Amino acid sequence: AAGVVALNILIVRRRAVAAPRAPVSFASDGVMSRNVGPGGSQSQFSLRRSRGLSREAVPLLPSGSDDDDFEDDTGEDYDDRIVGETDLESTTTVVTGPFNGRIAAGVRPGPRLSIAIGGVALGCLLLAFGIVDVGHIRLTPRGLLSKSEVTPHWCDKPFEPPAGWPWKPTIVGEPLQVKVLTYNLQWWSLFGLRGGADASAGMLIEGASRPQPFDMMGFQECQDTHRVLRDAGLADRYVAVQGSMALGLAYAALVWTPLGQGEEAVAEDMQEQYYGKRIVQWVRLRHVRTGKIVFFMNHHGPLELNSGGLCGGQSTAHNILRVITTNAMAGDAIIVLGDFNANVASGTIGELERSLYRAYTGVTYGGIDHIFTNLPFSQEQLNLGTGGSDHCALSVVLDIAGAALVPGSFPGVPIATTSTSAITSTTSSKPPPRAQSGQQVVSVSVLK
Repeated sequence: AAGVVALNILIVRRRAVAAPRAPVSFASDGVMSRNVGPGGSQSQFSLRRSRGLSREAVPLLPSGSDDDDFEDDTGEDYDDRIVGETDLESTTTVVTGPFNGRIAAGVRPGPRLSIAIGGVALGCLLLAFGIVDVGHIRLTPRGLLSKSEVTPHWCDKPFEPPAGWPWKPTIVGEPLQVKVLTYNLQWWSLFGLRGGADASAGMLIEGASRPQPFDMMGFQECQDTHRVLRDAGLADRYVAVQGSMALGLAYAALVWTPLGQGEEAVAEDMQEQYYGKRIVQWVRLRHVRTGKIVFFMNHHGPLELNSGGLCGGQSTAHNILRVITTNAMAGDAIIVLGDFNANVASGTIGELERSLYRAYTGVTYGGIDHIFTNLPFSQEQLNLGTGGSDHCALSVVLDIAGAALVPGSFPGVPIATTSTSAITSTTSSKPPPRAQSGQQVVSVSVLK
């Protein structure tokens, strides 16, 4: 506000005065003289305030003259504005220049100019502290920004990585292969409107569980994780954890022992597509046979797409990483998956890739489903198709080992077989399994 007032004071409009071209000078006492030329007569002008903050040049009438003899450039008579004689010789000229209609020159600092300078100084001070605030707009050193861009929100927190971050997994001892799934079920449509579509999602999961079962699964837009497992015929083999915000996860029972679990808000939707805060759901597990520890996290990201939500992509990624470093430990194998509502060009994914490998990305809505890990070796990245949802389910096998493993050689969950099994290369006479609709087979070998 102070800056606006100062600018209005400094914008001085001067009306043109009908007069021939001649040198003009401003004296230190505010009186301006115009010299017609050698031997010519001399007229005097003063500056008066007119029409708000504008100024105009007005001729000084000779003593005793009738002001009706003087008219301005509009033909209107000047009012009684006889100032009298002025001793120009006693003044000090500060500005000179041609008189050409409007006068582009200043005068010595007066009270109003001093106020203007003070206003500008005050405006600059307020600007420096970023506290010039009008309505929903705030003037900051970065320019005019909305309050949401400059006001700290609950999700806008700095991330201070711990020593040794990013953590590397412990690979000593027996190797281990962990198979994971991420699946956005579009619950409102698949289960709410279509009643589950004859357990289509469950059938997809059951089929993808053979031959190597899933160790962990993460579901988004999932109101009932137990129902999903029942539809897949796997309810008695997995521990289901139903979280808030329609997140659910499951891990293989008897094979993995829980060491801790929880959830935490990390982002919030923008007002244009607002459904609320967005969380991460996590569980820390120890493999019974090998003792390997996995920190498994499930996430459904904020809207709008690629925005990172209320606090932006970098803050969302930082909040995810903060939950990891707070609840996991150095040496854990870290797996983070879900529907991030952000593709590889977003700030969220770019920031996460500074700390974790992106093992696989889907194709739905430009590729917003991802699987991240700190494990450098992965295999059998599969796009399993939609199963009636609007998202494709994704599956990856991750190796907790110092080198890439032969697929199926060290499964986390034992592979049930009724006959002798062997690892066979895809270059054998028998072709690899045919992908279902929307499915992609990336593995270099398959289990027969």
